[in-house]
Amino acid sequence: MELTFDQYMEIFNFQVKYNEQYISIKELALFDKRIKEKMDNVYPDELTNLIKTNEYCRELENVQKNIYNNSIFNRLASKRHNYFLTMADATYKYRHEKEYMHYMINTIHNYINNLDNSYEKFL
Repeated sequence: MELTFDQYMEIFNFQVKYNEQYISIKELALFDKRIKEKMDNVYPDELTNLIKTNEYCRELENVQKNIYNNSIFNRLASKRHNYFLTMADATYKYRHEKEYMHYMINTIHNYINNLDNSYEKFL
């Protein structure tokens, strides 16, 4: 989904006003983007990709239940969970602006997902 100019300005204003929250949301979005790209590159076959993505999602659920093992997907899920907890902690401070925070989380995720990889280093 392509962002509008107004959404880009909202992201910029959010970054200025809520820098800590922006950074935590951005880190989670970049991690999610890298995982998706890695899955697509390592498992180009659609069926295998789907199976491995489901396995990763199961490991996310396991990590949330404090079930850890030494698999690659579990370690990635654990890392993502830590990014998520950091973001949740940073945005919880503004729980009275819950709808706005949810909107900005989705907007920033869309922004990150639409970026070309060459621009990531400038974030």
